[in-house]
Amino acid sequence: MDDISPRSGMVRKRTSIEDFECPICGQVFCTPVTTPCGHTFCKPCLSVWVFEMDSSTCPSCRGALDSAVLSNIDKAADDSVRAAFPEEWKARMTLACEEANKVWAEQLPFLLCDDFECSKMARGLESINQQNQSLARSCPRVVCSMLTIPRKWFLPPSVRPRAYQGAPVRLETLRFNVSAPEVYGHALELLDLQPGLSFLDIGSGCGLLTCLAAALVSPGGRALGVDIRETAVTFARSNLERARALLGERIGSSLLGATALE
Repeated sequence: MDDISPRSGMVRKRTSIEDFECPICGQVFCTPVTTPCGHTFCKPCLSVWVFEMDSSTCPSCRGALDSAVLSNIDKAADDSVRAAFPEEWKARMTLACEEANKVWAEQLPFLLCDDFECSKMARGLESINQQNQSLARSCPRVVCSMLTIPRKWFLPPSVRPRAYQGAPVRLETLRFNVSAPEVYGHALELLDLQPGLSFLDIGSGCGLLTCLAAALVSPGGRALGVDIRETAVTFARSNLERARALLGERIGSSLLGATALE
C-alpha cells in the first residue's frame, strides 16, 4: 500500500505493520505527522520530543525540524494505517485517549492555579520528587495542595515577592522563619497523609503547614497547629481566615473546615 505525504511529496511503500509504527514509541501511528525530511511519527510522541526534550532536529535523521510540523496531520498516513490494520489502530487510539485523560487530570491543578510563580514552584517540586520512587504515590496530592493553598497567602505583603524563591523567609517582627517550599513539600510527602487522619503541627508559625496538611487529611480528618507565641497564633489565624475566604465558601469549608490554630 502506498501513501503520499502532503508535506514531503514522497511516495512511501508500506507493506507490513512495522512500516506503520512510530520510531519513538514503537506502536502504530496515532494522529501521524510527517517531517520535511520524510519521517513519520505519532503527533503526541513528536510533541514530547520537540517541547519536553527541547529538540529542533528530527529524531530519525537529525535533520532540521520546526514545531510547525505538529500542526499538520498526515491524513494519507492516518488513512493507510487505519485501512491496513484497523484493530491495531483502534487499540492505539484508545490508549492515546486514556493517556490524554491521565495527563489532563495531572495538569488540571496547574491550569486552575492563577498564581504563575506558585505553579512554577510546584512544577519544580514535582520534577525533583519524580526521581524518588518512594514518594511517587504522595507527590501529586502534595503538589495539588500547594497549588490550591498558595504560599504567599501566609506571608506579609512586604515579603510576598520572595514567596517562591526556594529559600526560607524571615519574618523579623514575628521572630520566626517560614521554611522553604521544598521543606514543606518533602515533609508532607514523607508523612503520606491520607483522608481521615489527624495532624498536629507543633510550632505552627504562619499556619501554612497546618493548612496544607488539612487539605491532605480531608475529608474526615483534622489538622491542629499550636504555637507558644501569641503573635504567631494571631497571625496564623488571620492567614487561615484569608485562605478560607479566597478559596470560597464551598472549597474553603471542605479543605480547611477542620483546621484549628492555638
